[in-house]
Amino acid sequence: MKIQKRISVFETNSSTNHTLCIVRPDKGKTAVHSCTEITIPNFDPEDKEQLEFYEDFGWKCQESSISEYDLETKLTVLALAGLNNYDTYNFIGFMLKIQEVMTELGIHLTVDYKKLYKLADHYLYQDGIYQFIGDALANDDIRDFLLSDDVRYASYCDEGCAEPDDEYEALENHIHELLKTYDREKLIICNERF
Repeated sequence: MKIQKRISVFETNSSTNHTLCIVRPDKGKTAVHSCTEITIPNFDPEDKEQLEFYEDFGWKCQESSISEYDLETKLTVLALAGLNNYDTYNFIGFMLKIQEVMTELGIHLTVDYKKLYKLADHYLYQDGIYQFIGDALANDDIRDFLLSDDVRYASYCDEGCAEPDDEYEALENHIHELLKTYDREKLIICNERF
């Protein structure tokens, strides 16, 4: 095998690391919302401010925990993740699974497909969070994502071998501390680079 040194060549092959950590809630936890009906998405696609919020959601949740957002927001994030990830058949199956989880919790979930249709071509969602969440969450993880008091996400683009930023390091440190406290089965830790 030939090895060739390339002096003064800058590495341009950048990738983004994504990490999602969920502390599984207690199995008996069901109190998530005071209403018995929710409709998603929880915003009008013509509302530029709300659209911008969801476009930048990946950055916003790095500043805080995803679990700090209300149930409607988390459900809308899941719907956008499904919209961004799946073909029609799998998207409908994903939405049905979300509705099934909500039914188990005593909440009737209505999906406004007209609003989702208006959002389908935006494809502006920041930094792949929607692709990542859609890939990372298996069916059984949806309930944990929605009910957990500790759901955190961070990403960073290595841009030619750059070091992780403060938010990503904070999540790595948080995961390290959780692993000292909880059995591995109590945690969902997903990491992907793309």
